[in-house]
Amino acid sequence: VKQIGNTHNREMLPSCWDLTEAVIRHLLNMTDKEFFYWGEYLNEKAKQRQTQYKGPHQVFQENV
Repeated sequence: VKQIGNTHNREMLPSCWDLTEAVIRHLLNMTDKEFFYWGEYLNEKAKQRQTQYKGPHQVFQENV
């Protein structure tokens, strides 16, 4: 008798909460210096993204 439904598929893929929990645990284990550098890295990435795609939000930021 074949089982209908993909019960084993759900176990292979990590759930959204598992990923969130892993990220939170990683952030909690970070030292202050690591956290600072991570924030700087994200800021740098955001700046690069803004220069690549000029949108209304960037025009607004330039005027401020």
